[in-house]
Amino acid sequence: MFLEPAASYRVAQALAGIERLRVSQQSLHQRLRESGLLANVDHGRQMVQVRRTLEGSPRQVLHLKAGDLAASDWTPR
Repeated sequence: MFLEPAASYRVAQALAGIERLRVSQQSLHQRLRESGLLANVDHGRQMVQVRRTLEGSPRQVLHLKAGDLAASDWTPR
């Protein structure tokens, strides 16, 4: 599953409601990596975002393992 980083963070913030996420967007991305939920990272650029062409446009996205998300009990702290 490909996620646009900023938009997916805003959605996560909205879903958190009045409690809001207690981590920054960058910290959340690193925690996704540390938790093994990212399918790919860009080792050459040392970034969690990968370059993909989606709908004919080059983008930098988070590439998550969709199957892991359904079974995950991971929550950011």
